[in-house]
Amino acid sequence: MRGRGSWLIVLLALSLGFTTQVTAADSDTITIGCTLSQSGKYADSGSYYVEAYQMWEEDINAAGGLLGRPVELIIYDDESSAEKAISLYEKLITVDDVDLILGPYTSTIVYPVAQLAERYQMVMLQGGGTASKIFEAGFNYMFLTLPGFSEQHAIDFFEYLRGLPAGEIPSKAAIIYGDKSASIANANGWRALATLMGMQVVVDEKYPPDATDLSSIISQAKAAGAGLLMAGTYYPDAVLIARTAAELNYYPKFMILTAGVSSEEYGTDLGELANGVMGTAWWHTTVPFARAWVDRYEAEFGRQPDYHSAGGYASAQVLAQAVEETRSLDNDVLRDYIATHVFDTVIAQGLSFDDRGAPSHSMIVVQWQDGQLEVVLPESAQTAELVPYVEP
Repeated sequence: MRGRGSWLIVLLALSLGFTTQVTAADSDTITIGCTLSQSGKYADSGSYYVEAYQMWEEDINAAGGLLGRPVELIIYDDESSAEKAISLYEKLITVDDVDLILGPYTSTIVYPVAQLAERYQMVMLQGGGTASKIFEAGFNYMFLTLPGFSEQHAIDFFEYLRGLPAGEIPSKAAIIYGDKSASIANANGWRALATLMGMQVVVDEKYPPDATDLSSIISQAKAAGAGLLMAGTYYPDAVLIARTAAELNYYPKFMILTAGVSSEEYGTDLGELANGVMGTAWWHTTVPFARAWVDRYEAEFGRQPDYHSAGGYASAQVLAQAVEETRSLDNDVLRDYIATHVFDTVIAQGLSFDDRGAPSHSMIVVQWQDGQLEVVLPESAQTAELVPYVEP
């Protein structure tokens, strides 16, 4: 594994209680700051962003840096707290005097940090916040590299359902979701599409974000005869739902979740209980244009990247292209460039942004089959055909 000296120095300084401050005035280094969830409830997903940012720092410096200058990342742990993140971004901008920033993870944290970035007029590329309210706020400096809003996760799956014979489409659906911004938005999308399909939503329940027992809600879905279980999830509750459904002997025809299922750890943790579970994702390791990057990532960190990694790395790629092409660190110049140009990244080729900072591409549906994670939708990206969720 290659060294990452500058990043480790920053962590050492933090652990010893020192303040890391590198400015354009006293160094030739370009400093880029961010917070990520390295502890707390979002730490599992946050670790992929940490790795992606680290890898990008190494890659960009191996290629000569930006504008001929080395790049140093300052990554603070926001402890999965929006309040902590706001405080630390304020420090990055006003005390550490970073040249540029990158975004944190998850909509709950991205939204208030985007407000701060707007106030300081600093470009913020981010690959972790997709809730629609972020894009309804009129932000001019924030851009998302993940392909779509949280409400749009189910679009391809419902297109698949429309193509089935009428007798094979579940007539009853259950919608459950964690009390988090993105998960609530996921549920809004599920609900709207189920209604358009004429499905009866027999369960529509929100649960605490740190829930450890979902047996009551899933029992309701089973008792109501829901042939479709849809859930707005993160990794912990995505695992919990599959385990609980199996314990209750509840096997709806389709089970489709959101975040968490696309992680390789999901299949490892659940074993055969993962089979048949679908999840929505922004990206998959099989996309041909990212294969070399996937191989390097796995060699570096001992595990495959997931969409969190790809979204994080792509954020840094877009920022780097903007800096190199404009030959500038002026955030207004960078914002204008990003808003009007196209980018080839590890998460998408030909990526562009609309006037809300929303990206131009679409999501995929993955499914665990015989211990393997397959892309089942859309058909153009399929590695296997979608199958029902059945008892192991």
